[in-house]
Amino acid sequence: MSAGRSRRFIAFGALGAAAYLAALAATIPAAAIWAGPPAAGVSGTLWRGTAAFAGGHRLHWSWAPLRSLTGLGFAADVGVTGPGTALTGRALIRPGQRVVTALKGRADGTLLAAFVPAMPFVCVVPARVDLDRLALGRRRYAMVGEVSTGAGTCQPATGPATAVPGLRIAAGPAPGGTRATIVPRVSQRPPLAAIGLSESGRLTARITRAGAAALPFLAPPGGGTIETTL
Repeated sequence: MSAGRSRRFIAFGALGAAAYLAALAATIPAAAIWAGPPAAGVSGTLWRGTAAFAGGHRLHWSWAPLRSLTGLGFAADVGVTGPGTALTGRALIRPGQRVVTALKGRADGTLLAAFVPAMPFVCVVPARVDLDRLALGRRRYAMVGEVSTGAGTCQPATGPATAVPGLRIAAGPAPGGTRATIVPRVSQRPPLAAIGLSESGRLTARITRAGAAALPFLAPPGGGTIETTL
C-alpha cells in the first residue's frame, strides 16, 4: 500500500471511529449527566433532550456536533418555553464555563427565579430578550445585549410585592469586563442603576436614589452599592 493510500485509510478510519463514538455518546441519557440548575425532571439524551423547571418552564436542546468540534466543548441549539416565554439561542459548555449566544425572544420574569432559585426576589414582568453573548465561569464572565421589560410586580423573599415600571437593561464590553445600565424603558431618565461585572465574576451594582425609589427591594432609600462574586 502506498504512503498516500495509507494516510487516506488512516484518515477515513479516524473519521469513522469519531463518528461511532459521537453516535454512542449521543445515546447517553441526559438525566445521567445533567449538571445544570436544579430541575424538576430531565428527559431525552445528550443528543436531544428536555429539562423541566418550576413554574412550567422547559429547556430544550439539540446537539450540534460540528460546533462542538470547533468550539472544543458541548454545543447545542437551545430553546426555552413556558408561561409568557419563547426563547431560542445557541449554547457552548466547556469545563467550568457556559456560553450562550444569539439568545432572543420573549420571556416572563419568573424564568429567572426558575433557573436561579437563590434569587432574593421574583418578578412577574413581560420581557423582550436580545442578548448577543452571555458567558459565565472560568474568569470569562461577560454580557452583551439588551433586555426590555414591561411594567409588573416584584416580590422579595420578605416584604410586600412592589409595582415596578418598564425597564431597559443594556450591557456591553468595558475595560476588564462588562458594564450594564438600568433605566426606565420609556423615558430612559433618570438612571436607576449601574452594574459592573469583571471577567473574574466580581459584580458591583450601584443603585441610585431614583433606583431605590423605583426598585425598593434592591437598596434602602437613597440608594446604595451591592457587591458579590458570581
